[in-house]
Amino acid sequence: MKNIYLLIGGIIFVLASVFLLTDILSYFTKLPPPNVAGEFGDQFGVLNTLFTGLAFVVVIITLRQQAEQIRLQRQDLQNQKEDLKLQREEMQRQCAEQKRQADEFEAQNRLMKIQQFDSFFYNYFNQIYKFKEGVNEIKINNNGFKDKLIHLVYGILYDVYNHSADKALDDLSMDLIKGMIANMRFWGDSLYMCFQYILDNNYLDDEQKMFYLRILSNSLDSTENKIIYFYGLFCKYYNIAEELNKNGILYKDRVIEQFSIDSTLDSLRNNMDVERNVWLQNWQPTQKNTM
Repeated sequence: MKNIYLLIGGIIFVLASVFLLTDILSYFTKLPPPNVAGEFGDQFGVLNTLFTGLAFVVVIITLRQQAEQIRLQRQDLQNQKEDLKLQREEMQRQCAEQKRQADEFEAQNRLMKIQQFDSFFYNYFNQIYKFKEGVNEIKINNNGFKDKLIHLVYGILYDVYNHSADKALDDLSMDLIKGMIANMRFWGDSLYMCFQYILDNNYLDDEQKMFYLRILSNSLDSTENKIIYFYGLFCKYYNIAEELNKNGILYKDRVIEQFSIDSTLDSLRNNMDVERNVWLQNWQPTQKNTM
């Protein structure tokens, strides 16, 4: 509406200027009005000059307005840029805070898991120790002496290694070892499952894993340690046994090493799942699983 008023006002001003130009010039110049057409037309030269000057002024004003608009637009863009920068900084701060909270939650969760594992480990360790005591209570008469079952297993391997020409287990020795190991399967299986649980735990670092593994290792005497390693080779735990041996948790001597590479033991190990089920079904242990 304002533009329409300006347009109408401009038209009226132009018409008034055209019709009143002669009187205006006569008033200011004190000259008589023109009598011929040529003189009358020459009067409009002044009007042309006036409108040309006004047009130039309008152009200047327009340019200044456009420059001001561009300046304001640049200012708006700068403000928007600063707003975006502040929003980005706020988002970064929020992300950092979320990460801090997530790390704190993860640390608390890890600590809780470790505490749960620690409680489980010592309860399970006590159960393993009871299984071990049950195995050690089994005494076998050997030349008038009562030998522990675990020591007698190693004794058979030791005798075959030192007195057999080919250092190979015969059928009788193998049957004796199977029968004796059948009585220690609760202890051996529980121990290896605990080994595996420690190795697979994602919340324990390497140092913590070694701490718990050494607790289990230190609960074994020298003969028990070697027989547990042999038990892992004899049954299905040979991969764990080898890893524990590399880490110094379980160890072997020349006797155990001889039978860990023996072809008869290799053949038995390859078919251990079937073989193990057979001889476990044929033996009735004196212990009962109390887990």
